[in-house]
Amino acid sequence: MKRHGIELHTLFITLAPLLVLGLLLEGYFLYTRFDSLDQSLRERSRLLARQLASTCEYSVFSGNAVLLKQNVDSALLYEDVDYVSVYDNHSKLLSFARSRHASLRERAAAADLAEFEDGQTLRVVEPILATQINLDELVYTPPVADKLGTVVIDISKKNLNAMKKEFLLVNLLFSGLAFGIDLVLAIRTARRITDPIMQMHQAVRQIASGDLEARIATQSNIRELEDLKSGINEMAQHLMLDRDMLENRIVETTDGLRMKSMEVERTQQEKSRLNEDLSLALRELQAVMEANPDLLYVFNREGELIQWNTSFAKFCEVLRIAAGTDAQQASWRLRQSR
Repeated sequence: MKRHGIELHTLFITLAPLLVLGLLLEGYFLYTRFDSLDQSLRERSRLLARQLASTCEYSVFSGNAVLLKQNVDSALLYEDVDYVSVYDNHSKLLSFARSRHASLRERAAAADLAEFEDGQTLRVVEPILATQINLDELVYTPPVADKLGTVVIDISKKNLNAMKKEFLLVNLLFSGLAFGIDLVLAIRTARRITDPIMQMHQAVRQIASGDLEARIATQSNIRELEDLKSGINEMAQHLMLDRDMLENRIVETTDGLRMKSMEVERTQQEKSRLNEDLSLALRELQAVMEANPDLLYVFNREGELIQWNTSFAKFCEVLRIAAGTDAQQASWRLRQSR
């Protein structure tokens, strides 16, 4: 698992909510704006169709083709009108007109007299109704709708789509600019947090490697980070003092052990010298005792015989032999008496 630094995590935590919120608001704003533009185009097209149907009532009723053609051509003066056609009540085409930007198309059949809308065109269908005039004010006559024909207007969405595209580009431009500003502010804010933390991390690694003189010198405007920095510096100071104290104690102990070792070495040397002198004295004493024909022997303080000359040794041998002969004779006499 790949591990990322604290700066990347801080930027992600800062920018992710802003980005999600910005996309949601941007999507909602674009949706409502585009829906408002579409609704505005539908209402404008419906008003135009109603106006044209009212205008064409007399020409359709009277069969005046010239006047009907003038009314149909006048409808092309309105913005985004692509195609205009007028039908009688039997769905027979009476007159039509199309703009110069519209593509060639066949006359609409009766099956086409229905409203529809796609990404390029909006078709509006409005009936032409005869206006009923009540000449007798005393007698109320309920209005009767007498359909004379139908007006069909095809509205092009080219300008609307261009407006949507331009609006989307401008909106994306401002959104990108706002996101860039947020990114710069987030980076600056993140570095105000991460830079002291990275310096603390570096100082802790130096302290762990044995460099107790490492210190954090950068000042932070964040109180918690400043307290943490002060705590790390104080910890390093205490560790350095403890290390110096321990080193001094080690040096003192080492010097004491060295002095003790030197004293033991001197004692061993003196002991060796005394042993050599004692051995020499014993050899000299042995030589003196050997040179004397008398019986000479030496006892220590515990009463143990530790040294004698040859005369004493021969004397002890004679006594041992004599003691052994007397014992044998006594034993032989005892057996004879039995």
